[in-house]
Amino acid sequence: MQINNWNENRKDSILEVAYLKNLIEDLKADIDYTELNVLNRYDKKIKSLELGKAYFQGNYEPEDTISFLEEIRYGGVFGNIVWDFKKTTYDELINTGNFRKIKNDSLRNAIIDYYNFLNRTYESTSDKQSGYIPFTASKAPFDRNNTSGISEFDQIYFMKSLKSDYFYEVTNLEITLAYKIHSRSLTICKKANDLIKSIENNINQ
Repeated sequence: MQINNWNENRKDSILEVAYLKNLIEDLKADIDYTELNVLNRYDKKIKSLELGKAYFQGNYEPEDTISFLEEIRYGGVFGNIVWDFKKTTYDELINTGNFRKIKNDSLRNAIIDYYNFLNRTYESTSDKQSGYIPFTASKAPFDRNNTSGISEFDQIYFMKSLKSDYFYEVTNLEITLAYKIHSRSLTICKKANDLIKSIENNINQ
C-alpha cells in the first residue's frame, strides 16, 4: 500500500511539473504576443493620432502628403484587436480535472487570477472600435503591397476629411481606446512575469 501511494504521488508530481512547465511556455507566448502587437507599436500609434489632431487644429502642415496619410492610417493599428491568448494548458487542466494536481493553493489561485484577468481583458476590449479604422479606410483604397499607391484625387479627398469634426472625435476615441489597451497590456505582462517566477519557484522547491 505504501509503495502504491509513493508511486501515485510520484506520478502526480511528474504530471504537475509537466503542466507547470507548459504553463510557463503559454505565459511566455502571451507576453510575446502582447509586446509584439501592442506595446512595441503603442508609441508610434499615439504619435500618429496626435499628429492627426495637430493637423486638424492647424498646428502641423505635412511636407509629404502620402507619408502623412500613411502615418494617419497607422493610428488605427491594434484598434480592432482580437487577443490571441495561449490558454491550451489552462483549459486542459480545467477540463480534465487535473488542476488539483497543482498542490500549492496560492499558486493555483494566482493561475486562476491571471486567466480571469485575460477573460476580463478580452471582454472589455475585443471588438470595441472607435470608428477610426473604418473612417480612414473609407477615404482611399489601401494595398499593403503598394502603400504609396494613393491616387491624387484620393489624396485630396483624404486630406479634406481630416479637417472634419468627425475625424477629430474618432481620433480622440481611438486614443482613449489605445490608453485602455496599453494599460491592460502592461498588466498582462506583469502578471505573466510574476506568475512565471512563482511557478519556477514552485518547481525548484
